[in-house]
Amino acid sequence: MNTDTEINRTRIRAFTLIELLVVIAIIAILASLLMPALGHAKSKAQSVKCISNLRQHGLAYRMYVDDNNGNYPLTEGWAAAGGIGRTNAYVGGAAWNCGGRVNETNRPLNRYTQNVQVWWCPSDKGGDAYVMEAFDRLGYKSCWELYGNSYLPLWRQADYYFRTEYVNGDASNPKSKPSNKESRINQKASNKIIQGDWVWQNDCMTGAPKTHGLDLWHTYRGKRYENMLFGDGHVVNYHFPTATADWIVKPPDLNWQWW
Repeated sequence: MNTDTEINRTRIRAFTLIELLVVIAIIAILASLLMPALGHAKSKAQSVKCISNLRQHGLAYRMYVDDNNGNYPLTEGWAAAGGIGRTNAYVGGAAWNCGGRVNETNRPLNRYTQNVQVWWCPSDKGGDAYVMEAFDRLGYKSCWELYGNSYLPLWRQADYYFRTEYVNGDASNPKSKPSNKESRINQKASNKIIQGDWVWQNDCMTGAPKTHGLDLWHTYRGKRYENMLFGDGHVVNYHFPTATADWIVKPPDLNWQWW
């Protein structure tokens, strides 16, 4: 039989509804304070992984150049330096020449990176302004799904974009075979862009036109950043100037911030 003292002790140990609500409110406040920090930590970890990928690409480019008389690769499209071939790759509109369906055995840098997964950026959201139909209507979720590659060099079909000289040649066009690009790049390797996140050099580089935020792979304090590989092998989490959008046909300058 319970005594009055035992009953009182039981009542003392119990929480009231108000106390429970206060505890829940405190937990909710703490969670709201922690979530941004956790989100930033996750974003930072993904960016670090992406930077690691690009460093491996830099080594792959170096080994390829050493094995090919100083020349950078000839590829069958913008995306075809490395990664995997997609049988369902998007080839509509401006993406016809992205090389998404090129088999991985025909992507020249794969033999040097070995693991094709290093061509996938964990922050890849797609956002290629030229092929938004693939995201809006066809349901693709990333450039990795579209092309089998999250990274983009400047391909020979265009001599330059955004003050950047081309790196890789067009394997389907004998006239576009690069001369000894290594000797050229070595003139100012420290600021020579080799490649970067896929969205770095299309016309949504600075956020215009708006692409549903899909081009915002790496951000910091509201600013858009891209991970960029340079000719000497270093990688930078880079914020391009807003004026870059006006430089789509401006020729490269070795003494500029990049070329």
